[in-house]
Amino acid sequence: MIRIILIFLIGFNLIACSSSSGTKENDIKSLLHGVWAEYYTPEGEIISYVTYIPEGRFHGFGYYDENKTEYWFAHGLWEMRGNQSCIKFQFDTYGMMDPNEEFCVEVLSVTEGTFIYKDNVDGKKEILKRVSTGYLTQSKYE
Repeated sequence: MIRIILIFLIGFNLIACSSSSGTKENDIKSLLHGVWAEYYTPEGEIISYVTYIPEGRFHGFGYYDENKTEYWFAHGLWEMRGNQSCIKFQFDTYGMMDPNEEFCVEVLSVTEGTFIYKDNVDGKKEILKRVSTGYLTQSKYE
């Protein structure tokens, strides 16, 4: 379960810093703004979300595991460093992450609908799906 939470948090980080070749960091950051499904079942049920906001912050929230007995929340800072998406935790519900602990992932691609990154720890590729742009009006991607 701790690994799942770490993967969620790294996913948040990746979303913040994802890039595609030839794209400027500011353009990538702009694409990352909004709400993303970070962990979901094969049936499409979303277990956890990550939100990246323009001010350089992230919020992660969802169920601790698929049986939905516990809910968790995390927040902190995010930034792009070249092709690395980096997040720094300031709070997590269960105190599993040290305050100001930082995680970075390699951004492989960001589109209007998906964010793909490579975990720097185990090399596994992860795919996040966009839920919302976070805008209260019509999506700027439509």
